Amino acid sequence: IDADTHRSVTEEARKLRQEITLLRRSPENEERVLSGEISDAEISFDEIRNTIDSVDIDRHEKLLVTARRQMRERDFEGARKALEEMRLIQFKALLKQPSFLIAMFQNLAKETHLVIDSELHDKLIAMGNQAMKRRDVQGLQSVIGQILANRISTGADANEIVALSDLLGG
Repeated sequence: IDADTHRSVTEEARKLRQEITLLRRSPENEERVLSGEISDAEISFDEIRNTIDSVDIDRHEKLLVTARRQMRERDFEGARKALEEMRLIQFKALLKQPSFLIAMFQNLAKETHLVIDSELHDKLIAMGNQAMKRRDVQGLQSVIGQILANRISTGADANEIVALSDLLGG
């Protein structure tokens, strides 16, 4: 794919993501979408609850109560903030699980079209493979953070990538 085609596809994808966001946040859809996201977050948390420490479980439960209260009060921005904190707790727990890290690393390794420095990417992939062989969770986390720092942003995921990179020490 040439650069112009890649830019065109990226721009079209960005426009679609913006349209979806506008639909999700439109007054007629916002409450229903946000309620569904809160319910989904509760269900996904229950699936990993046994891997999370009690402090984070308590924090997640309080945030869930807050999010639901904010929904009843129609404070959608407050509910959205509580939901984001709930997701962060879940994501931090997943980042400690080797199987999640391995899957994430493997996906990032394949996404060479987003790489800024190809030589660095290849070096990081080799380092990540070595970390997996040694069962070095921290080493793999660090490599993933560095891979994320060596990617171009597609626009929609910029904040998430920066936050993830920071969490992983990239």
